[in-house]
Amino acid sequence: MLTWADPRHDVVVVTNNFDVGSPEPLVDLTDRWHKWGMANVKYLPRGMKGLIRGIRTVFRSRPDAIYANSFFSPRFSIVFQILNKVNRYSVLVIAPRGELDPGALAQKAVKKRAYIALSRALGITQNAIWHASSTLELKNIEMALGHKVRSIVRENDTLLPEQALPAKEPGNTLSLVSLSRISRKKNIHVLLIALCAVREVVSLDIIGPAEDESYFAECQEIVQRLPPNIHVRFVGSIEAPLIVDRLNGYDLMVCPTSGENFGHVIAESLAAACPVMCADVTPWTKTLRTGGGVIVDTHDHIGWAQSITEYSQGGAAFWRERREESRRAYSAWTAGRTEPHFFDLLENEIL
Repeated sequence: MLTWADPRHDVVVVTNNFDVGSPEPLVDLTDRWHKWGMANVKYLPRGMKGLIRGIRTVFRSRPDAIYANSFFSPRFSIVFQILNKVNRYSVLVIAPRGELDPGALAQKAVKKRAYIALSRALGITQNAIWHASSTLELKNIEMALGHKVRSIVRENDTLLPEQALPAKEPGNTLSLVSLSRISRKKNIHVLLIALCAVREVVSLDIIGPAEDESYFAECQEIVQRLPPNIHVRFVGSIEAPLIVDRLNGYDLMVCPTSGENFGHVIAESLAAACPVMCADVTPWTKTLRTGGGVIVDTHDHIGWAQSITEYSQGGAAFWRERREESRRAYSAWTAGRTEPHFFDLLENEIL
């Protein structure tokens, strides 16, 4: 978002000093401003000290708008929802990033539903503007909140290339990849259970951090039960600039997620000339049906087993053609991105 923004916008970013799952700080000095492109960035330490510093930094800036990159985060959204209810000199913008999708709400459902009910009862977000990355996400937001909301629908920005990478020649066996956080919403366990019923030789690399250790252990236990024709590796995290090149080496991205607000990994995969298999729970369904991949019609382990089996039986020539089709689908998507920047849309909305 910041990379493509007009430099006339004055932007302050307040964020954690640690990536998810990493013990290493992003910067050594958290009491100073850091420059990232057009923005001044303040990295916050953990704990109450960081929370207080973040609140003070935001309200001392006296911004025209506060953009909360979450709905349920106590540290980076809920606290500003409550404070902005008391002092409304800034417009509050909330980007729930898929948190209000049905699949996401099913996780820790009692707490989430309780906060939604409290928010509605007190009118905490009644004047907020919601950033939905697709009409599908806007529908999920309004369904979860139970009423129409003031919104801006705008796809997420990416740093991906204009053209997809050349498609590599496939090998003799189907090479799958999954790129996501290892958490229950991403449904890695459904994919692994499905592979138990696949009879063809298939390899799967699972790339991403283990966000939920107990869930990760559950997935590892399923891997131990897989038949010998299925080869699975947990790769861990890889650096963001290396992702597209890494995905270029696989025949198919498998994305068993229960829902995505945008699905950045799908865009990354198509940019790598790697088709995507997922259910009809993302904004990418039309792109995938018209050449970018495969839509799994029944989103359970039976449907996944059938879809992977059919794809694996296609053979190397079929996999090669599908990779070329995914390149064409990516080109069509990039050519159609002509929307104004989100900051410009927001400026028109609030001025």
